[in-house]
Amino acid sequence: MLHLHVLNASTERDLDAAFANLVQLRTGGLVIGSDTFFLSRSRQLAALAVRHAVAAIFETREFVAAGGLMSYGGSFADSYRSVGFCAARIVVRGKKVR
Repeated sequence: MLHLHVLNASTERDLDAAFANLVQLRTGGLVIGSDTFFLSRSRQLAALAVRHAVAAIFETREFVAAGGLMSYGGSFADSYRSVGFCAARIVVRGKKVR
């Protein structure tokens, strides 16, 4: 049987408490939701996951680069690079982007 637990965090202290709670619950894994608060703390989240030995998945590749287990999204740097390339084609060369 699968049990889901929803833990909320909106401050630095909440993150520490949430991971301590995960350990007490003996969770098998963690899916971190997409949120600007979490995005700005991907390194901290990865470090907490490693410290507490919690298998975690997060939206960005930066989370994995910081030590997290896996991600389900792309790289923001690659996305911004692609947007810059398309903008350059439009502005500089006057070409339409499909």
